[in-house]
Amino acid sequence: MSEPAAPPSGWGIGGVPPGPGPAGWAPPDVKPGIVALRPLGVGDILDGAIAAIRTNPRTFLGLSAVVVAVTTLLQLAAALLLHRDAVSVATAAAVYGQSSLSELVAGLGDAGVVYVGSAVLSWAATLVLGGVLAVAVGRAVLGQRPPPVQAWRAVRPWVWARLVGALAVSVLVAAAPPVIAAAVAVAAGLAGAPTALVAALVLLAVVAVGPLCLWLSVRLALAGPALVLESVDGSRPIGVIDALRRSSRLVSGAWWRTCGLLLLVAVIAGAVSGVVAAPLAAAASFLPAGGPGALALQSLGSFVAGLLTTPFGAAAVTLVYIDRRIRTEGLAAKLARAAGVALPG
Repeated sequence: MSEPAAPPSGWGIGGVPPGPGPAGWAPPDVKPGIVALRPLGVGDILDGAIAAIRTNPRTFLGLSAVVVAVTTLLQLAAALLLHRDAVSVATAAAVYGQSSLSELVAGLGDAGVVYVGSAVLSWAATLVLGGVLAVAVGRAVLGQRPPPVQAWRAVRPWVWARLVGALAVSVLVAAAPPVIAAAVAVAAGLAGAPTALVAALVLLAVVAVGPLCLWLSVRLALAGPALVLESVDGSRPIGVIDALRRSSRLVSGAWWRTCGLLLLVAVIAGAVSGVVAAPLAAAASFLPAGGPGALALQSLGSFVAGLLTTPFGAAAVTLVYIDRRIRTEGLAAKLARAAGVALPG
């Protein structure tokens, strides 16, 4: 890294300026890694996330490729099994001329269990991947490029007990509105309520619970990076409750900015996923709907999209966490000491 530019004459002892300095001059950025050691703007966070992937593709893309491939194959297998059982039930109904709800449930029961199981495993694997990549982002800020094995070993001792627990709480909070709405709809439907009343109850449940869950999900969004980085770099691993409290404390006073950043990251990831998956989805539309060929093409599109968006999202959220600590806790000075560089002033 090149030496920082010398300050103009008139600076005080120790490099601290006695005043604002000459017009048009500003202290140079100290950037040992993917971002400068100062409060980060929106562009800094997005550029830093891309730089993390570009400077260490073996860790970010390599680990993402393994996890996304496994989760995609699990989901494809579950979808194929579900399609097979659905075809079996439909064929039996056509041959025997009847098909009750109980027969349908019995026919799809095994496939449903496999599908839910694959979804849970995929969700857990994605959470763990985000934690491992958070370690890589923290090192990338210091100008380091840890290999995949090193990043995994830093997280492995406590990943299931703490990381999955902390992120599970955040995800469950975000998923509460649709779950509550579905429960209300099922309960009202079983009670024989009219369709209009069921729709009104679902809407009321979402309106009542949605804003609170959104507020909580943003307050807890930084729990994963907090748990990972403060456990790896601290004297001892922090617990699930400590990580949730850390996230809430860091977001306090900057909820709208944090929400906007997370929303922007989600929009960018969604746009990239749509662009990448669109050609394969269009090709799948020429094949029998729900058939093995169409499902395989859709899964390939999901794999490529996940390979690009998963590391980007994990890196961006980790940089949001680092920015909040720089702004509220003076983390820039600690990072500079860890990187072996000096901050101007």
